[in-house]
Amino acid sequence: ASLVLPVRNIFQDRFQHNHNHNYRSKMNLEEEVLPSRLFEMPRQRKQENWLCVKLIAKEDIVKNKKYSSSDAIGAYCTVCESRISYSHSNPSNVARHMNAKHMDILEDFREGEKSKPKRKYWDTGSIERYLPSKKSKAVKKEKKASYANQTCFQMKTALWTCKSLRPFDICEDSMLHEMITFASNSNGTLQLPSRDLNRDIVMNIYKFSKAKLKDLFQSKREMDFFSCTSDIWLSRTLETFLALTIHYLTEDFEMKKFVLKVDPLAGRHTANCIREIMETTFDEWNLDVGCLSMMLRDSSTNMVRACTDEGITHFPCVGHSLHLIVGPVLVQNRKNNVSNSMEEMGPQPKVDDDLANVYDAFDDDEESWAQADAMKHVRDAVNDFRKATIFLKNSVKCKESLEKIPVLQNIDAVLSAKLDVKTRWNSTYHMLLRMNKLMSSVIQVQEIYHSPGVKKELQEIKGEFPELSTEKWALMKGLRMLLKPFSTVTKYLSREKYSSFAAAMSLLREVKKILSNPTLFDMSDSACTNSTFKINFKQEFLDYPFFDRVVNQLEECRVFLLEEFTKQFTDIDASILWISLLDPRFASTTFSSGSEKEKAKDILQSEVLHLVMRDWKKIANDITAAEMVLENSDDEDFSFMWAGSSTSAGMKSPNTQIQNDIEKETIAVKLEVEAYIRDASASVIGNVLNPLLWWKNKRNQYPRVSLAARKWLSACSTSTPNERVLSICDVVKSVERNRTMGSAIAAQVFLHNNFDALDLPQSELLAFLD
Repeated sequence: ASLVLPVRNIFQDRFQHNHNHNYRSKMNLEEEVLPSRLFEMPRQRKQENWLCVKLIAKEDIVKNKKYSSSDAIGAYCTVCESRISYSHSNPSNVARHMNAKHMDILEDFREGEKSKPKRKYWDTGSIERYLPSKKSKAVKKEKKASYANQTCFQMKTALWTCKSLRPFDICEDSMLHEMITFASNSNGTLQLPSRDLNRDIVMNIYKFSKAKLKDLFQSKREMDFFSCTSDIWLSRTLETFLALTIHYLTEDFEMKKFVLKVDPLAGRHTANCIREIMETTFDEWNLDVGCLSMMLRDSSTNMVRACTDEGITHFPCVGHSLHLIVGPVLVQNRKNNVSNSMEEMGPQPKVDDDLANVYDAFDDDEESWAQADAMKHVRDAVNDFRKATIFLKNSVKCKESLEKIPVLQNIDAVLSAKLDVKTRWNSTYHMLLRMNKLMSSVIQVQEIYHSPGVKKELQEIKGEFPELSTEKWALMKGLRMLLKPFSTVTKYLSREKYSSFAAAMSLLREVKKILSNPTLFDMSDSACTNSTFKINFKQEFLDYPFFDRVVNQLEECRVFLLEEFTKQFTDIDASILWISLLDPRFASTTFSSGSEKEKAKDILQSEVLHLVMRDWKKIANDITAAEMVLENSDDEDFSFMWAGSSTSAGMKSPNTQIQNDIEKETIAVKLEVEAYIRDASASVIGNVLNPLLWWKNKRNQYPRVSLAARKWLSACSTSTPNERVLSICDVVKSVERNRTMGSAIAAQVFLHNNFDALDLPQSELLAFLD
């Protein structure tokens, strides 16, 4: 019979249920029930209620008499051996007992009744009633295990969870459910494979899956263009790995992502070493580098040089660039050894390993920190909120002491404060959000902390609760409003199930537009009319003497962020923004002027024409690559390294006929691009569009432009997909599993990320393993 895994909260409830059930059984069996006094219910109106229940005859009834229901003084369950209250006029207690205790018996009986052929009372005169039934074969339903077996299985699951140190939600794992279901319905006893056999099977499945994925890549309907993301990661066992992911759109504009490589990176991580790994990976998967639209990489010099030498279009991670802008405002510099060092705050939280490999430029860029000295008051205020969070969250003594204070309200909310990590700036933003939400409770804790009586109880706690003045709360509220656009853009661009690179250019321009607003913190009456933030800010803090000082500090912070933003994102112009035209949501709202939009349209037309003519072998050999954007020597700048494209002016034709075909195709491309932009602009008015769904419906209407959309809308804007892959490596290559070799790690990470997306037939996989 089939066994069902329990839900995560059932263990304690199930054991408590068994205890209560046994106790009630003992109470009901006050007197011994002799088998000779039990008899079947004579006239059963509902047979299912009496499958395991019999009636108890009165003691004064003559034996061997044919009993009736009126001769019974109670009912008795032969399965759980418990007595049931019974009344001749109302036997509902029996039905209630069966539904509560023996639902498995009831379901088996009901399934058997359904499988029986129904008698056709209305067809008594037909000869067919005397012939064999032609009823189709019923589908056999899985038989559920008995109550006792199911309870024993749940107990063993609970013990396995504890002894093997598994999380409680392990019982919700879909693959474990599938394995238990298969084992329950199999004939005979199944045995788990040995350690070596299990590894060999994993490697064989890995080999089979790689071959199927390689075949999938060769179909142009499946993949015509692709983009990649790359990153380098250092494990806890000090082993370096390089990960490479591929992203592409199918002909139906379905976004797909696969992990190509997660391999150890030995030796020096030079540009030549990284470039050779890229070449080997592309050759291994039979990928044409000419179909690579873009490689998203980090800002390290070796990665930039490797992509440039390989001759591919590459782009820095937008999320990392935003991190470089906001970080100096929120994070203390370790090299400067500021007075409010993190060591004074007690034990530090563990750094999030998802971004442990991010290049921490704040510690190395002395120039940025010199410019950020004006933001020292802002960093000090943020640091005080960080200290308060650590004091409330990371101290057991603090928790125990605060719980003893009867006047403190909402203690659970206070202890739920969020702590940030150095390598993820938006965690600091969310820390400030949580502190703002808990403002009244945190102020109450501060007042209690500084009261004479409570101070003695909390003096043993390492570190002190900082002085969070009203001025610091006002500065935090303004800073939260200033950083909200950065957080929104970072969250949006970190997704991978839809196009993010085309949207990134427009979103970054909107952030710059907000930072460039000189009246952002203008608190005059005329400037506060349409701003809810300014109205609330003035109502809360206008009467304090520090109001003007806080407003000036926020304005300095805005100017500093704008300067850093301009430094990082130097090339946001038509040479990059033309890609946003392929996203119908930004086809008409991205550009600051008509001339910029016309230039972007010209670049788009050249790209579309180049893609249309790439299959013309005679023309393709004569197309001259034109570098459209000059490379910037500063690797940390937000520069777009264009490997090469073509313009209609750079094309050469061997004869007049081909020249005429080019001119006709050029006109057709121009008309189609114009029609597309008009259609896209009209479609987004009043609607929130899914760009991939829009192109799926419009690809036949704009077949030429859809080629460019399919090529560029697959590109990612952040290295988040790669970081998620590398976070899985940290689970596979943990301290407890430090003997796992590189090939086994690559196989497990590959199958974890790719197997479900491949949707391989089980029969083919079994035939390969046989």
